[in-house]
Amino acid sequence: MKLTRNSWDAGRNTDANPSVIQPNQYTAGYNFELVAGGEYFAAQNLNGTTEVQTILNDNTVVELGTFPNRYIIDDVEYKCLTIFTATPNDKFKIWCYNTETTDLYELYEESIDADYLTDNRIISARSYAENGVDFIYFTDFKNPLRFIKCQIDFPYSANFLTEYDLALLRLGANGSIALATVGSGGSLLTGTYQFAYRCLDPFNKKFTKWSSLTNPIHVYTSASATSDPVYAGIGLLSNNKIQISVTPTD
Repeated sequence: MKLTRNSWDAGRNTDANPSVIQPNQYTAGYNFELVAGGEYFAAQNLNGTTEVQTILNDNTVVELGTFPNRYIIDDVEYKCLTIFTATPNDKFKIWCYNTETTDLYELYEESIDADYLTDNRIISARSYAENGVDFIYFTDFKNPLRFIKCQIDFPYSANFLTEYDLALLRLGANGSIALATVGSGGSLLTGTYQFAYRCLDPFNKKFTKWSSLTNPIHVYTSASATSDPVYAGIGLLSNNKIQISVTPTD
């Protein structure tokens, strides 16, 4: 698929006679967006004129979508193309093509099934800048909405992004919380307690959703609820503690 940048300040003209097509009119356009221009919108497609298969040096790939973005590569900002491709019965891949240096980076890949590439399989994406870095939010209308941070750090390694990196929706904490004991040696207020947990990745600053709450756990003035008498009330201190064990899922 050829990617060409053109801008038009007039409308679409579908006349079959090329002699009546003015330079500021267009007959058809793909992968273009409307760009504000004063009091009107102009249709503008992608930056650069080249062949995707030539860029990737692979004539078997199917281009699903290509979008212009600004990438931070080794702490330097460049104008780039984000390219989404699929190879039949093989891989879905995301690439970054630096239009200023012509360097090509492999960002992500995942295996696809034979039924992935349908006639209407495309990528729909939107880009938003946050703290000076572009983020691409995209969908292939098969998987959940995902995103890419347009940043490539060095040293670079091919396909450094993981499924976890692209996940926009937080995973749930689906492990189990088991009560071990309610015993002496603590200073809990009497009453009823419930627990939940979630997993945190401090390096990537991501975390899961909270797990489900446990069943109510009662704390009385005595460690054993069978003791006679036991008390519980607002502000009433006990010498008890609750010990639980958490078993997360992978």
